[in-house]
Amino acid sequence: MTKSGPSAVAALYHWVHGKWTLLPARWRPFVVNMLVGMAIVVWIHLNPDSSMVKRQQDRGLDWLSRMVTNTPYAPQPDQPVVMVEVDSATYAQWGEPWLTPADRIARIIALLLDAEPAQILVDFDLSRRTDLAPLADILSRHQGGKAAKTQLIFMKTQASLLPANSRLPAFRDSALDELVASNDNLHWAAPLYRPDPDGVIRHWQLVIGGCENDRLVLLPSVQLLSVMLSDGVDKSLEALLAPDQQGCLAMPHFSGRIVLGSGKQIDLAGEQLQHRIVFALPPNPESGYFPVDWQGRAVPALTILSARDVLAAKRFSTGGLLTGAIVIIGASHRDSGDIHLTPVGQMPGSQVLANSITALQGLDQVQRPPFVLILLVDLLLILGVSWLFVVMSPFAATLVSSAVIALLVVPFSLLAFSQGVWLDFALPILAVQMRSVFAKATFSYHKVRRKGIKGVLK
Repeated sequence: MTKSGPSAVAALYHWVHGKWTLLPARWRPFVVNMLVGMAIVVWIHLNPDSSMVKRQQDRGLDWLSRMVTNTPYAPQPDQPVVMVEVDSATYAQWGEPWLTPADRIARIIALLLDAEPAQILVDFDLSRRTDLAPLADILSRHQGGKAAKTQLIFMKTQASLLPANSRLPAFRDSALDELVASNDNLHWAAPLYRPDPDGVIRHWQLVIGGCENDRLVLLPSVQLLSVMLSDGVDKSLEALLAPDQQGCLAMPHFSGRIVLGSGKQIDLAGEQLQHRIVFALPPNPESGYFPVDWQGRAVPALTILSARDVLAAKRFSTGGLLTGAIVIIGASHRDSGDIHLTPVGQMPGSQVLANSITALQGLDQVQRPPFVLILLVDLLLILGVSWLFVVMSPFAATLVSSAVIALLVVPFSLLAFSQGVWLDFALPILAVQMRSVFAKATFSYHKVRRKGIKGVLK
């Protein structure tokens, strides 16, 4: 005869209670700590999107980013990056114009083209402007010049209002649209990122969806397009990522990945962790930027030049540094509105682009280790932490266990992070913190039972 529900529960309770009474008294706190610790870890893994878990993970990843930036553990770029900045001194010399003058952008590009870089990224919004004739003249002569192999990337932004019959915004028109469409070396790209609720930029947005004449248009981000051009990948993003979607009535669901010639894959639809930017280039390091091997010599991974100094030179020369390199032209003065918070400090948008390109070049997208390995690490840590809560006070156990986790797990996390694998030490620490709260609550409960509320308040 089958037992009813309450009877089955009662039988299970008596069985567990009988086994519990057979357990030596000195082992009971350890078992309780193990069960509580495992329950906390399981809850954390089952609730990865909870605000508490996300905050802890962000703190852990931010700390790792600060630790690896500008070190051999940071992503190593395939080619150096040179930034030509409209800095505060340049901005003041130009009379603090509302918009960066297009004729000066054109002159900078003309000087750079003589050095034959691989790519020039122009980090200014060139839509809704009527002063682009000098720039258009330089670009129209570009394809037949000696630097015809240099790829130029310009920023494309989107309108604020949605077109009729569309769930996607349209891309803004530019006086350069026709010229870009007719030249294989000129490209539009999207400069957008995904700021977190605290305003810090931690993640990139690799593809932007837009609507053009009731047709879906997918625009690659600057960093994605830069890597694709460097690797010779020339594919239609619409056919690759949204082959079944033609119109603009639905949001595109990316389902594909881009495979580079080296076999490296860039997943466009992965979890948020895969879209994390690993910052290699901090703002203004005292010891300079780490070196990379370039054309048989060591050069800084990032070189920053003032636009004022570039324009002052009759002929731009950096001893061959620019040949085959990536150049970014942008603004770093405060009035530009392009200064952003990152895990490694404030930096202009052009430097965020430099970090994104370096990360995509030198590192696979950040991945989690196998789930079995995560559970194994957590289990070993919980064993040690549970023992500490038996032989120490809750405060001392919390302090010692957090220190041990930091000393043992953090070095492995740094090594793994440099290879694009995130061994999350933040979750075990969060489990220890929650276990500490549970231990204090249990201690207070037993104290109240022994002494009563009045006894506790005395």
